[in-house]
Amino acid sequence: MRSLLRGLGRRHRMSIALFVLIGLTMGGAPLYAQSGTATSSAIPSNATPGIGEQIEVDVSIDVTGLDAPDDALGSFTGTLDWDPAVLAYAGNSGVLAGFSGVVNDAQVSSGHLTFNGAKATGATGNLMVLSITFDVVGAGSTDLDLEYSAMSAAYTFRDLLPLLTVTDGHVQVAILVQYYSLTVAVDPIEGGATVPGVGVHAYPQGTVVDVTPVPDARYEFDHWSGACTGSGVCQVTMNADRAVTAYFAELPLTCFVLTLDHTGQGSDPVADPANSMDCPTGRYVEGETINLSGAVPGPGWRISGWTGTSHDDATTATNWLTMPASDDTASVVYELSVYLPIVGGDVASGETKSDPSPTWEETSEEEATTAEPTVMEGGEAIAPSQPGLGSEGVSGTLPKASTEQLAGERDSMGGSESSGEDDLMDVSNDSPVEGSSRVAEKLAYVLPILLVLGLPAFHILKNVVKSK
Repeated sequence: MRSLLRGLGRRHRMSIALFVLIGLTMGGAPLYAQSGTATSSAIPSNATPGIGEQIEVDVSIDVTGLDAPDDALGSFTGTLDWDPAVLAYAGNSGVLAGFSGVVNDAQVSSGHLTFNGAKATGATGNLMVLSITFDVVGAGSTDLDLEYSAMSAAYTFRDLLPLLTVTDGHVQVAILVQYYSLTVAVDPIEGGATVPGVGVHAYPQGTVVDVTPVPDARYEFDHWSGACTGSGVCQVTMNADRAVTAYFAELPLTCFVLTLDHTGQGSDPVADPANSMDCPTGRYVEGETINLSGAVPGPGWRISGWTGTSHDDATTATNWLTMPASDDTASVVYELSVYLPIVGGDVASGETKSDPSPTWEETSEEEATTAEPTVMEGGEAIAPSQPGLGSEGVSGTLPKASTEQLAGERDSMGGSESSGEDDLMDVSNDSPVEGSSRVAEKLAYVLPILLVLGLPAFHILKNVVKSK
């Protein structure tokens, strides 16, 4: 070296000394300014996992934003910290991207991992340098705290930390609720139901489920089996899949008698159904709905109501009832509906008729037993009364004509001063045509009265005719 310097001229030696002096003055400062940015991040594969799942956390370094000649990553040293109550370290991939290095997992139980890597030729672009596997062991959240203590560029060996931006990861573990199945059954199927109903139901872990039996009308609850026993209250704690069965016992069958009847003249109603299941005809269990029909009144009668039904005020031929817990009677009520003769004029208006022929007015059974026809006599209205001849279900008074009216009627028919019975019997002495005409006239007056009197009056008339 000394011989080399002797060979140079003084001028050259001065130039070399100047360059050395400049170098010593500038120290280790680069001859150019660094520029650009580098980034690094820890990214979880699932940021919201559930307990029992497993996730991967990838550590990457991106030098794409660095300007040359510092755009090649040469070496790095970093750490990652997390909450071990949420994430448990399970392993790592080793240093990647062609770097040589070490992953120190001696402190992973406390949530700390150290790693480093180096590559003489460097690496460019976005580089994944490490992948770490975690088991999700607890609910809650944890940051993935990523830090670097050293990072340099290849070739230039410049410190890249001033140009580095680090992005931490974050994991939020959802609190997963465990569900269990409750299977509910009944025996026999027709015996009843349960609340909740028969089938499979899902409940969160720890839920206490009340199971209630609901027996059918002909059954009673007997006992439980499965998750509940005995015959008391059934409460099932859902800490596992459960099953429970409600058993029902059939009640002794009680059949009550339904009597179908009527008052007045007409038919008894007909019941549908004719009986409850497993009961004899005419007998029913409590709560059975029974339809009634076929109520037919006799001639001259009508339906005025019912008794022992759900609609006793109905006047129709149909009705219904719900069987009580006792014997019962359902009856249709018939009343008489007839026409009574009204002889003479309008009493209320004072109108008079010279012709005392009867007129007709419809009346009910009650009216038929008390009403009397009005008879005009000498232009004045009178209401004669005469005890009637009783018949079954009928009582009351008979219309009676005055002596003058009967006499006038007898004279108009060519009769004698004999009784009305003689007038009727004298018909046989007339010609066939005249006799028929007179009989028709008499019957037109007498027959309505006979309808009120009933059968006994008919027999009187029959005996009178026979006596002739």
